[in-house]
Amino acid sequence: MPPKKPPTLQDVAARAGVSSVAVSVVLNGTRSRTKVSEQTRVRILAAAQEINYHPNRLARFLLRGKTDIVGVYLGHSHMAPRHPFLAELLSGLQEQCQASGQNLLLLQRRPDQDQDALLALLMGGIIDGLILVTPANDPLLPKVAESTLPAILVADISPLLPSLLVDDSDGFRQILHHLVQRGHRRVMYLGGEKLSPSHARRWRALASAAAEADVTLLSAPRIEEAPELPFLQELIQTLALPPNLRPSALIGFNDAIAHHVLEALLTAGIAVPQQVSVTGFDGYSRAPGGAQLTTVKADWAAVGRLALQRLQQGEEFCRPGDVTMLPIQFFPGDTT
Repeated sequence: MPPKKPPTLQDVAARAGVSSVAVSVVLNGTRSRTKVSEQTRVRILAAAQEINYHPNRLARFLLRGKTDIVGVYLGHSHMAPRHPFLAELLSGLQEQCQASGQNLLLLQRRPDQDQDALLALLMGGIIDGLILVTPANDPLLPKVAESTLPAILVADISPLLPSLLVDDSDGFRQILHHLVQRGHRRVMYLGGEKLSPSHARRWRALASAAAEADVTLLSAPRIEEAPELPFLQELIQTLALPPNLRPSALIGFNDAIAHHVLEALLTAGIAVPQQVSVTGFDGYSRAPGGAQLTTVKADWAAVGRLALQRLQQGEEFCRPGDVTMLPIQFFPGDTT
């Protein structure tokens, strides 16, 4: 038996005893000179329900020129949606979507995906705008900037697109100032200065503040969100050096890195903060062992809400090169 065909708009019109144009006006929001009375509208809705007819959403989108779907491009291949930073950002986006009647479409970077094919997907009319959560040196950014797709970069800065982030430079200056007040004169940044624009920006803020305070700033070897065992072993060995050679404080690029380091220190029997202090950035949760990590609270949910609002407001609030930074809040904890 051949599959049963779904009911059509014409079927609704026949059942309600009206024209197809009238049905389209009621169910698809089609603009027309045809006036539909309240009584006729109720009859059309009842007919559609009786035959289980559902409007063609694609047709409605084409008529309106928008889909009410916002794309979120995740360009950090190591970062899953459950990552605390991303989870908070997405919660803000979702909250704003609910308030404005929109939906989110997550687009994850694949190492084997061609950039032009990805751009073709983004420009295919399925989304009204794009929020990019990716480093500023992502090769996709110039292609998006040259397109007609409204877009905004989150958590980094690019002259090609409007950018929205928290003031991480101020946050790392406050961390360094706090450590100086605690008597630290030799500190190590766990992130490196050449990983990405955001890493480099935080390194520059620390280096400037350290120079002003006459503090020795050391840079650890390249590490990722989940530091490998050899790096952690090397770090433990570094902390065993004489006091004039080892850092007395470790500054994590974010809380995730700080948590991994704290776990390694706990396993090695190195007391925090008695033997070494540790700080993070983002302000997610308590540190391993139940301690409160000294960190900087970044309201990524607020960034998500504002990013979507800027896209909704249009070009006047979303110009290439515009940079908006939200304030941060320093939280002294038990680890310094």
